[in-house]
This record gives sequence, C-alpha cells and structure tokens, in this order.
Amino acid sequence: MPFSTQFYVYFVSGLFSPAVLRPAIAAAEAAFNAVHRRAGHRMHITVVLNVPGRRLDITLDSDVYISREMQLRVAQFFSKALSLQPGLTPYIKGRRLLEQR
Repeated sequence: MPFSTQFYVYFVSGLFSPAVLRPAIAAAEAAFNAVHRRAGHRMHITVVLNVPGRRLDITLDSDVYISREMQLRVAQFFSKALSLQPGLTPYIKGRRLLEQR
C-alpha cells in the first residue's frame, strides 16, 4: 500500500498488564483489519505492545492518503474494538481507554 504512518497511543488508566493486553490487542487488530471498506480504500493496521513505553505502537498502511483526521479515526475505532475485548473493562476510565499524546 502506498501510504504508511506510525503513531502511538497510551492507556488512560494506570493499569498495564501485558498478559491481559496481548490477546485483547490481537483480537482487536483482527477485528479492525476484517472490516469491509469501499473499493480502493484498503487499510491495514499492525499493533505492537511497547512494554517499556507502556503504549501501543500502531502502524497504519492505506491505499488513500492518511490525514491527521483519518489517523485519529483509526485510533478511535481501534480503541472501541479493544474496549470490547474480555478483561479490558478495568482499563476504561471516564468512558475512555486510549489517548494520543
């Protein structure tokens, strides 16, 4: 795919357990990548749990230009998919799970 960007998201709560997060992240990543999009608008994300940085490193590949707004929407959609995974309820603080800094 011709366009690619990498950005970081952090957990709003102070919780951080790699044992809980790894399977949840894999399931949310698969859910994001399985979403059907318009013809010519393919997107694919790769999410890496950065334990020392206590963050998620997200790489977004796309067939269309990746604006700052699109990057924010991707982060929001991934956050929603992640929040639906088992064991992530304690990570939600004030109806928020992830934030970009």
